Amino acid sequence: MLAPFEGENRAVGYEALYAARLAAADFGGIWLELLPIDDGESEAVARAHALAADPLILAALALGEPAEDSAAVAAFGDLPVVIIGNWDAVPQPGVFLWAEERQPAADFRERYLSENAFAPEPGWLAQPVYDAASAVIIAAQTGSRAGAMRYLSDHHE
Repeated sequence: MLAPFEGENRAVGYEALYAARLAAADFGGIWLELLPIDDGESEAVARAHALAADPLILAALALGEPAEDSAAVAAFGDLPVVIIGNWDAVPQPGVFLWAEERQPAADFRERYLSENAFAPEPGWLAQPVYDAASAVIIAAQTGSRAGAMRYLSDHHE
């Protein structure tokens, strides 16, 4: 997951991280590793390249302004990536947008807060990140980038 974990937008990254961890607990099993990476703002392109170059990474989540930059998105190459948030351009093949913003349901809020004593109060981002992370986790369970791409193409609205 490429997100802001430092600087003025770190609260956004951590809200997303706790939601993604909940999805990993629900859907990931023991083989999955959630890898949170700070987008580094100006370093987002290099970090996206690094994720794409690692053959063990089968799909990615991205959020925040640098993740919505076309150069950073292009750097993911053939790695399927789900962008959470709004994007002004039509995405390239292999890029899936998750743009629904909504307050979390009461049962989700309770589960989110119970997973970690340090989790921030879930806002509009938590539920969409959970949903997107769940889809990425299930897609990655196909065992290949091509399988993940097919799953996301078939199951993304």
